[in-house]
Amino acid sequence: MAHIEDLAVELMFLVFKHIYSYRRDIQDLRHPATFPFNVVWVCQSWRQMLMGSPEYWTHIAFDVSNDPTPLLDAFAWSTDLKISVLVFTTANDLTDEGKMQENCRVASIVTHLQPHIERCTSIVFDITFASSLPSSTIFSHEKCPISRI
Repeated sequence: MAHIEDLAVELMFLVFKHIYSYRRDIQDLRHPATFPFNVVWVCQSWRQMLMGSPEYWTHIAFDVSNDPTPLLDAFAWSTDLKISVLVFTTANDLTDEGKMQENCRVASIVTHLQPHIERCTSIVFDITFASSLPSSTIFSHEKCPISRI
């Protein structure tokens, strides 16, 4: 029996394109079935395939209850396209450890976001701890189009 990774890359791109065409049905980026996030978490080879398709990376969402490291380069994957960014959490961990983890993960995301801030149409932080929020100075960049904080 053939394994799905045995399919030709071209065929997988057709499958991804089909999934992408239905992405409009899911409006909430927090939903775990939202494309491309439902695909990139499957395996590294699928993530590598989608990295080269900037059109899939115009709406970027991070659930900081998961390690964001594999997707931190998603800002670059969108090349020069406009992007909207959502940073949220599904964790209910109110401990000091949970706070520290959220702080670190949000800081890592913001560090990777900063070089791309001028391409942002929106940036939303929906997290548990106010201490995890980035400094408002990242939005004061002269090329930052965000007008409401």
